[in-house]
Amino acid sequence: KFGPDYWELKNNNLNYLEKRLVSVARAFISRKQGSLDLLFERLAGLDPHSPLKRGYSLVTVERTGKYLRSVNDVLIDDELEITVIDGRVRARTVEQ
Repeated sequence: KFGPDYWELKNNNLNYLEKRLVSVARAFISRKQGSLDLLFERLAGLDPHSPLKRGYSLVTVERTGKYLRSVNDVLIDDELEITVIDGRVRARTVEQ
């Protein structure tokens, strides 16, 4: 009952199961890596400094501490901080 043929069959069965487990684990990891890569891309897209690499700037109104989105967000003589890829520039509004 527990002769060499029995143990060889058990060994072959274990080898088969091991190969299946490795295959399924690799597929699972590959899917999760793809999902993780997608999440990293989406997260990078939310970075407000990403556009600076493409030549845009971010302007903050010193009085409010918020990003400038409209001319209605500033008053005459407001101080602005303009952030570009390699630093910051301070400016003051003279008119709307």
